[in-house]
Amino acid sequence: DASCEWEPEPYTEVNIYPPSQEGNPGVESEPYQVTIINYSEETITYTITASVPSGWSYRLDSQQEIEKIIGPGQSFEIPLRVRPPEGTPSGEYDIPVTAQNEYSGFGTAKYVVPNQPPYKPTPSDGNGVSWDHCSVQALSLPTFRWNYSDPEGNPQAGYQIRIDDDIPATPEFTDSKDSLSHSYTPSSTSWGNWMHWNTDYWWMVKVKDNQGNWSDWSDPTQFSSPLHAAPWPDFSLLK
Repeated sequence: DASCEWEPEPYTEVNIYPPSQEGNPGVESEPYQVTIINYSEETITYTITASVPSGWSYRLDSQQEIEKIIGPGQSFEIPLRVRPPEGTPSGEYDIPVTAQNEYSGFGTAKYVVPNQPPYKPTPSDGNGVSWDHCSVQALSLPTFRWNYSDPEGNPQAGYQIRIDDDIPATPEFTDSKDSLSHSYTPSSTSWGNWMHWNTDYWWMVKVKDNQGNWSDWSDPTQFSSPLHAAPWPDFSLLK
């Protein structure tokens, strides 16, 4: 009697390890290990490529495309590295890998970009400093304003500010607040005890988003205190 034997369909398997990684924008990932397995009875030439989101880069070993001949039942391993660009929002991204031929195989890795800190703040309106000369007698109070931006659009939740004159004997003026405000005005008491008239200073600020991530410090920005106290009217009655 004639007998029939079932023969499995030839196919290609693509395995990727680890299946998921986490990394930051602008930094190349640790390597994934991509394994291509030829489950057929033929020697096959594969074209191996990966696909990444727009703006990303990748390399299979040192190339973007690899051609490899793999014998029946044999396998081939190659490292894959990816690099998301600066400013990539947080999220989980798919990285498909294809070993293409008549028995094409596919595999997908995950790359997770964690929540990113706010961008480094910049002063608003020139050097970001405006003055109130009239609210407190014999004192001018500055207000420092900055521009806030976050890759995910998360709001500001706090800030730290530093002010100094580069004179070693003078301590820095520092303050921090949990606040949505993109401006800071020191109290009249603390500022009045610290500042000097007609003095060059610099200020810098760093900001925190509502996920607890801190930005880098802003670049130091120069400003000068007024030459002297503003005139103060005296409305006392003369007798």
